[in-house]
Amino acid sequence: MWMEPKFPNGAITGYKLYLTSDPNQPIDQWQVYDIGPDDEPKLIIERGRLLPETPYYIKIVATGPAGIGVPSDIVAFETVSGAPVDAPTDVLPTVEEDNTMDISWTGPSVPNGPIVVSISKMLQKIPS
Repeated sequence: MWMEPKFPNGAITGYKLYLTSDPNQPIDQWQVYDIGPDDEPKLIIERGRLLPETPYYIKIVATGPAGIGVPSDIVAFETVSGAPVDAPTDVLPTVEEDNTMDISWTGPSVPNGPIVVSISKMLQKIPS
């Protein structure tokens, strides 16, 4: 969320938010998000659209009929690891003749950080 300029040089018709993981790139190579004049001054980026554990940099400019204004200072933030964006697929349980079980699967296509596997061992008591 950001505040409007204290001294706008004319009507503000929107904002451009520039986003990159490499602040040394030319500005025309940054991702650009247009925020309309009636929108709240904030941007929500959906889960899975940014890489986990990655530094990102943003700057914002106001736009008007005369063009693009002066950019804000660069603001840095870093994403964190999170839960996977999608579920494992191709789950294949196989029961052997001795009732042991093998289960295989394909991990999430967007892990969103390191995958930690948890294996539970289930035992069933045999009645005496």
